[in-house]
Amino acid sequence: MTYSFVLSESLTTQKNDVFIFPVFDNLKIFLLVAAMFVALSDYVFAQESKQADAQSESAIASLPEKGSAELEKWSKILLDCLDYNCSCMSLISSADYSKIRTYAAAKKPNARALFSMGVCLLKGHFSERNTAHAADYFAQGASMGDAFCSYALAMCLQDGIGIAKDEGKAFEFYRSAADNGLSNAQNALGVCYLKGIGVRADQAKAMELFNSAVSAGNVRAKISLANCLIAGVGGEKDTAKALELFSQAAKAGSSIAKYSMGLFFEKGVGGNIDYAKAFSYYKESADAGYAQAMSAIGTCYLKGIGVSVDYAAGAKWIEKAALEGDAEAQNNYGLCLANGIGVSQNPSLAVFWYLKSAAQGYAIAQNNLAECYFSGVGTAVDYGEAVKWYRRAAWQGNVAAQSSLGYCYLSATGVEKSYENAVKWLKKAAEKEDIAAMSNLGTCYLEGYGVEKNYAKAVELLSKAASADDAQALGNLGACYYMGLGVEKNEFKGKALIKKAADLGNDEAKRALRRINGYN
Repeated sequence: MTYSFVLSESLTTQKNDVFIFPVFDNLKIFLLVAAMFVALSDYVFAQESKQADAQSESAIASLPEKGSAELEKWSKILLDCLDYNCSCMSLISSADYSKIRTYAAAKKPNARALFSMGVCLLKGHFSERNTAHAADYFAQGASMGDAFCSYALAMCLQDGIGIAKDEGKAFEFYRSAADNGLSNAQNALGVCYLKGIGVRADQAKAMELFNSAVSAGNVRAKISLANCLIAGVGGEKDTAKALELFSQAAKAGSSIAKYSMGLFFEKGVGGNIDYAKAFSYYKESADAGYAQAMSAIGTCYLKGIGVSVDYAAGAKWIEKAALEGDAEAQNNYGLCLANGIGVSQNPSLAVFWYLKSAAQGYAIAQNNLAECYFSGVGTAVDYGEAVKWYRRAAWQGNVAAQSSLGYCYLSATGVEKSYENAVKWLKKAAEKEDIAAMSNLGTCYLEGYGVEKNYAKAVELLSKAASADDAQALGNLGACYYMGLGVEKNEFKGKALIKKAADLGNDEAKRALRRINGYN
């Protein structure tokens, strides 16, 4: 802002609207008068500037108080959006956002203004998404003791959104918000105790918090408690009570509850199998924008669950969920593209979706992506990338990936040969009855790779894999019978097993059979 000043008539003479200094005979007098002019100008400027700033500050500071009712309404809407990622942000208009931004910019902002602005930035509503600024707004509000801001800050800290991940601090802010009576935070705190997030796991404490939040009418807590009752967490299973809680939450409009009801009837929890009801609940949830329900609808169409099989419709619904960022759907849409299910076959695009899902940590997609790199399907062969994704999936307990990673170490494919690591991963997969792992681990015991030779153990593992017609296992088991390794010698049975392996295309078995028959 600029300011204009009218000089005093005692100092100036006005002529044709132009202010000019009078002529002074004495230079010293002139300089003195000039100095007085400058001092008076500075004083007037400072006084008017101070007055204007005070008026502006007073006007802005009063805005949150004037809009407190509006802020409370918006913050409750935005709290639901924060929790459920639903479309309720459409209830906030651009004019509302403009007010929220003004309230949050006040020198003494209302904490709910900070919360509302933070959610808008977190969701990219009416502005570019900025998680760091959102977390900062939440932190400011939390320092004022606001439960909504403490809860939102805890969510950011738990997942490292806009701020360094710190589950211990997340727990503390959840607890602060819960102590201030926010039922959403009581539910979140219950989840922390249930899963050991930032605190030692305590099922009894989790159930206590879920029940407290349910008593306050919290919809999400009803879902949490229902899931615990199905699993028997903290006591006996109670599927009837769980169904009642899901039903209450669904009637309250929760798309998550409707999806859960769909699962309830599809899986037949408590003997309540009803595919038509399952599809109906999934559809209601999907229509409300819940991505997991969209994916479930797609699966229903692909498998004919509660609806006639329609591959095109199934792929379309799964694509919708994938576009919403659902990791499972992204993997499944990749499978549709890889196999031409409901869409034109496109292996390269399948790899694109596997990668998006894998980047979210979905282990099945990580294994599928590794298979693509290993086999060169939809992308160039890259054994190093294959091993990288096998390893990530294996650490998450994906059995197929554990088996494949073990093979890579055994064969020095994409990684330096290591019998020790090969045996380590093959044992994990073999314990889960993976056919290839049992076959390769059997070979390790047969040859002494990474373990002491143990023919009996080799025969045990090879027999299990051979029963599933694994060609390598059939050939090696045949060799054991033919030579009497770990089993009573039986050349006839050994030859029959080797022939079966050869018929299945195993090259080593073909060569062995030729030697047995006297051919080179």
